[in-house]
Formats: sequence, C-alpha cells, structure tokens
Amino acid sequence: MFDGPLARPARLGVAALAALVLAACSPPTASPSPSASNGPTPRPTLSPRPTPTPVPTPLVSPGPTPGPSAVAGPDLVLRLTSCAELCIPAPGTTVLADGRLIWAGPDDRALETRLTPSGLDRIRVEVEGRPELAAGGEYGAELRPGAEPFPRGTTMYRFEVGGREPHVVLSGDPADYALEPDLWIIPPQMESLARLARQLLDPVAWLGPDALAGPIRPYRPERYLVLVELFPGVGSMPEFGVDIDAVDSPFEAPFENLGEAVQIDEGGFPVRCLVTDAETAARLADAENEAGVRRDIDAWSSGIPYRWDRAEGFVQVTLRQVLPHQAQPCAELALP
Repeated sequence: MFDGPLARPARLGVAALAALVLAACSPPTASPSPSASNGPTPRPTLSPRPTPTPVPTPLVSPGPTPGPSAVAGPDLVLRLTSCAELCIPAPGTTVLADGRLIWAGPDDRALETRLTPSGLDRIRVEVEGRPELAAGGEYGAELRPGAEPFPRGTTMYRFEVGGREPHVVLSGDPADYALEPDLWIIPPQMESLARLARQLLDPVAWLGPDALAGPIRPYRPERYLVLVELFPGVGSMPEFGVDIDAVDSPFEAPFENLGEAVQIDEGGFPVRCLVTDAETAARLADAENEAGVRRDIDAWSSGIPYRWDRAEGFVQVTLRQVLPHQAQPCAELALP
C-alpha cells in the first residue's frame, strides 16, 4: 500500500443522486431539460471493483427472471479507463484480440476501427513488455516521512488485462505530483504505466494511420446495459415532466420489476439491471420519444429521470453501451 491522496472506493449515494437530479443537472445526452442525467458517479478507487450481489428489492416485487446472458465475445487484450475526482462511465480504450480498437472520441462517444496485424502486435509488445502488467496490482505515489502535501485531486488509471488469467492493474499519474517532487516517491512502474496510458488515450495518434486496417467510424454496440434506479416515496417530482408510466416500454415487465435487483449502495434505494440487444434499446428510445423525451442512444451512457407518480417518487432509466468482450452478468456491468 501507499500513502498518496488517491481516493478509496466510494460511490455517490443514491440519496445524493436525488439531490443532484433535483438540482437540474442536465447533460446533453437526453432532453428535455432538466430531465436528463448521466446517473450516479463514484469516486476514484485504487482497489479492484467488487462484484455486486443480487439482493431483494424493497418496496417493489421481485420481478421476472432476467433474459439469457450474452455469449462470450472476442478475447480482450487490454482495456484502459481513467478518472479524476469523480469516475463516470466512459468508453476508455479497448483492444480486442480480433483486431478491433474501440476508444473515446469527441464528447466521450465511442469510435471503432480495426488494426492491422502489425498494429495489434505493437500493442501486445507494449503490454507484454511491462512486468507491472503481468499480474494484478496497484501503484501509487508514496509520501515521504514528515511531508505535508497540499490537498489535490488525482488521476487513477485502470488497466484490465486479458489473456489466460485476466487481471486488473491500477496506477496513479506522476503528473499529479509534479508541483511537489520533493514530497513524493514515484515508483518506476507508475511512470511506465502513465506513459502507456497517455498513448492509449489517443491510440490513432500514437499508432499512426499505417496501423489501421479499416475506417474510423462510430461504435455501434450489439448490446446495452439498462439500469433502473428507483426512488419511491421521496415526493412528487413535477419538474421531470414525463411520468414513467407514459412510456410504452418494449419490455414485458414494468420498469420497477425489470431484470434483476443489484446491490450497489449499501442501504440505498433499489437498483435493477438488464442487458438487452440494440434493437430493443432502439425501441425504448423510440417509445421515450413518443412520450416526449429524447434519448441520445449513440452516447456511451444516457440517463433520463421520470416522474413516478403512483409511487410518489421518481425513476431514472440509463442506457449504457456494452463492449463486445463483456459477457458478464448485468450486476457486474452495472459498476462504472
């Protein structure tokens, strides 16, 4: 372990989400304002994310059995995500064994291309040539004895490494400590991982056009994660405009019984999840549009809060794109 100022796991509580939504936080992924939100945002963590356990959902019925799990996709070579003060769902950069490269473009919309064999090999060499990526671990700055640093925000890089034994490596960014070099000990592994992260965050600029075997285009997922966050009994929310029951849902179950219940916040409000195909996600967006709310289905993650008059509260419905290699249950995908 180390004594750097990187934050430990803490997800923004759903009660805090209610306050944020009531404050009319409205990103451009859905409309009308103020009824859009990207959902709850946890703080950075330097510990591998726990697997949430399905739990009974209070105040609503258990609901139907969730649909079949996704079949295994292509093998993962490497996936990088990063966050600073707050971690929100983002495309990051993903390299798959079949040569596909998926990364964050403008406005955090995911882009996709295919690498040449030599381009893919170049990334494999970078990964396999770093001992710090050979097994799970974490690397951060160590505070020198007696040092009193100025409080600051920090960056966390998360490397998900594929192969026979998939694992996660977490690392800070040396740039966060550049103003106080005498106060911190920066391990060489942290320097190495930060260099790789900066390259992966703009992979086309790093690899060059000769490494690409196809055009760059928007990523079109085959599957979406549906997250339903339920806030019953918190009072009516007329400012959200549209009631959830006005949406002609493509799902057989009502939203409060959709999929399976998951525990994300201990003692928090109910959360349910489901993985669905792109066609059903598009039908949901069409139904929402008919109800008077526009969802940007091409955004990596889009959340819309609705009134829930019959439960005297509100519901937030989020669609998040799923990557080809992600075949985990929705309870695992629900974590940012």
